[in-house]
Amino acid sequence: MKKIVFIFVLLTNLVYGQCNIDNSTPSNKGLYSNPLPVGSIGVSYNQSVTMVFPTHSDTTITVPGFGSQTFTAYYTSFQVQQVSGVPQGLSMPLSTCNQNNCIYTITQSQTNRGCMLLSGTPTESGTFQVTTTNYANGYTIMPFTIPLTGPNAGDTLNFDDPRIGSVPVLSGVIAGFRTQTFVTPLQILTTSTSKPQMNLDAVIYPNPGKNSLLKWKGLGETKISVVSSLGNIVTEINVVSTGENSLELPNLPNGLYFIKIQNSDISQSLKWISE
Repeated sequence: MKKIVFIFVLLTNLVYGQCNIDNSTPSNKGLYSNPLPVGSIGVSYNQSVTMVFPTHSDTTITVPGFGSQTFTAYYTSFQVQQVSGVPQGLSMPLSTCNQNNCIYTITQSQTNRGCMLLSGTPTESGTFQVTTTNYANGYTIMPFTIPLTGPNAGDTLNFDDPRIGSVPVLSGVIAGFRTQTFVTPLQILTTSTSKPQMNLDAVIYPNPGKNSLLKWKGLGETKISVVSSLGNIVTEINVVSTGENSLELPNLPNGLYFIKIQNSDISQSLKWISE
């Protein structure tokens, strides 16, 4: 039985830890929703964050060793390497990526999306910039060709040619040629689910005694019940509390009674001996 329970708990955690890609998001690169749904201090937050990676070429790549020239480069993959800007109490770990090691292969024929899970219970308020740092890989096509000798004499080799591997020094593959950051704002409101601790501070004087006075603190409608030692309700009184309140208890036969005061969702019980 314990094994079944363990498996159920494990499966529950796996389901909870999965993110969902929102395919209705814009095709522009970035994080979505943008902005993210608003959260509140002390309230559990669980949100899938969709990542849209670019498939187009980048024309501002500078290759070391070729002076100030820039070349057209094409993305082949992105890897999310860092998440920052998350408020205290929330986390968006790389382990929640929907691809292993947060690596996403890029093709020119499709829109490339991924997702991560932002969850927890925020403990600070404000507007935060949730940011991912994405490491790009790709290849470039140089604006010149290389004449070949040997079996391929007479041919020329472009940097997008499959035979590029025959010229290791000029492989054409650039690792990390463009590190990009995606940002989306998240607002956490200053609210809390915890209620302030309140006390009616009720007292009875004299106790023991006759014609005793009940005093308490509170506002709004208040119900006062007098209950016998056998649990029977002797009397109930409804009053409107206005801050500092007092009420003379009824003249009852000698014995032990319990006085219960109910004000909104706050209550207090006192023992009273009538003699």
